[in-house]
Formats: sequence, structure tokens, C-alpha cells
Amino acid sequence: MQSKVFNRSLVSKGYRVVNSLGTNCVHAQMVATTNGTTSVNVFGANGAPAPITIQGVFVISRDTTAGNITIATPGGTVATIAKGATAGVLVGAASVANATCVENGAVTIVSSSAGNAQVFILYSFDAV
Repeated sequence: MQSKVFNRSLVSKGYRVVNSLGTNCVHAQMVATTNGTTSVNVFGANGAPAPITIQGVFVISRDTTAGNITIATPGGTVATIAKGATAGVLVGAASVANATCVENGAVTIVSSSAGNAQVFILYSFDAV
């Protein structure tokens, strides 16, 4: 199913977003866990459900191994967040870049070390 705008709402792959488009409000949140230095596609094998813009990212450390958590789209690095050596600490990205992702595009997360984090990606659907 292709993404469509219907009554100023986005309908894509069975999702219907009732918020008005173009307001830069966060429509959804994706949560994924890093797998050490192995890249993880947060939306799975099919990629993003529609064209999206990442509005913000934060991580919660799951262990005591320090490292950098990198979030990326096909356009490049969105943010790199330094994860400290204390479990349970929340850290947000100061800014995001390369924040847009096409439908079916991979949004990936990876750690620079064996340390892992829970990654929260806040995004909005783009009008198509």
C-alpha cells in the first residue's frame, strides 16, 4: 500500500495518523535495543513504514559499558549520543541531522562498544 494523504491525515500501510500534517508534531515513537557493534534496523527488514522525519532521539543505558550510540538514515548520521558507564541513565541528542527517511528506508542504530542502550526515536510522517 502506498502512502496517501486523506483529509489532511496520512494513511500508510494500515496506519492512520489523525493529527494534521505539516505541524511537526510527533506522530509515532519507535523503540529498539542496540546489539553491540552490530547494526540494527529499527523498523525491521521492510524499513520505514512511510516517508518520515526524525524529530528527536534519546537513549537509556542498559549496562555499565560506555560507548557512542549512532542513529543513521540512508542520508547519513542523524545523531551520535555518548552513553556513559552507568546503567539506567537517559541521554538525549543535542541536535539531529539527515533526519528524513524515505518509505522502506533503513533507520539503523549501532553502538561503538559492547555496551547496549534502549533507543527511542520520535518521528513524524511526511506528506507525500
